[in-house]
Amino acid sequence: MGTQWMGLELEGADLDEKKIEGVVVRRIESEEDVQIPPEVPYSSLDDNSVYIKDMWRDGRVVKFVAETEDGKIVGHTDIFFGTSPGLYNVGMNPDFTKRGIASELVKKACKYARDERGASNVTLNGTGTVMYERIGFYHASNGATWWLHREKYSKNTSEQQHIIWLVCQGEVKELEKYVGKLQFPLANGMTLVELALHFEDVETARWLVRNDAPHSLVDLWDLGGVSRAITGVDLVNKVVDEGKTALHIAVERGDEEFVKFLLKHGADTTVKDGLYKSAPLGWSKVLGRAEIESLILEHEKNNESTQS
Repeated sequence: MGTQWMGLELEGADLDEKKIEGVVVRRIESEEDVQIPPEVPYSSLDDNSVYIKDMWRDGRVVKFVAETEDGKIVGHTDIFFGTSPGLYNVGMNPDFTKRGIASELVKKACKYARDERGASNVTLNGTGTVMYERIGFYHASNGATWWLHREKYSKNTSEQQHIIWLVCQGEVKELEKYVGKLQFPLANGMTLVELALHFEDVETARWLVRNDAPHSLVDLWDLGGVSRAITGVDLVNKVVDEGKTALHIAVERGDEEFVKFLLKHGADTTVKDGLYKSAPLGWSKVLGRAEIESLILEHEKNNESTQS
């Protein structure tokens, strides 16, 4: 909650190394088989899966670690070289925080991106900002992060890739050949309906919904507001992403009309999301959605009065 995108312009950035007694920060070589200890955040198989390790080997992902003199890994980070370099999985053993080690990991990764890969900028997403701001990162926008989880890098079949391409192109007539094969997620976890909406292609998104492609109440709202969402109110409390309900998403967007619609049609205000373990009211407080906070509080108060 309260995550934000940040960026660093690498030209002129002060990325000079600062020595930390008893700790060495280094890049993992592509042939190394590294196991991150469980006490270090982002050390699970989801974060360091076979897909990620394949990308280590071909250089798409480069890992940096902080090690003690006896070779114990106490921190790490990954930098992913896609369209633009992205920093992920900045994790430190809690016993080694507040020593500047995480800053050195980030600086080392950014310096590598600039000096060895010719990058001009690096982006990241995080909740804490102070450390990154000290390095020179600036706030770009608010929004949830992307993850390097194993399942997000599963490969779609060639047929599925073709269907994805057709959705991107809005080729509805060609898509008719694949009715009944529209239920799969993209490699990044999106549904085909979400993909069409991402490209603001309402016609294709509506065709997908009519042909039973997976969709949520949020998708229906985006396709036509109240008139469209009313057809899917049975989905009002369906978990759609990382344990979030439609109400969580409406709060995140700051969409008061959507919040009112959801509360009117039975949204459960007590459901906690899977990532931050917070109900929509908590989201509204952290995100500074004062009007939405009032709407939820009033709704809960009315429910209590009705039940008593």
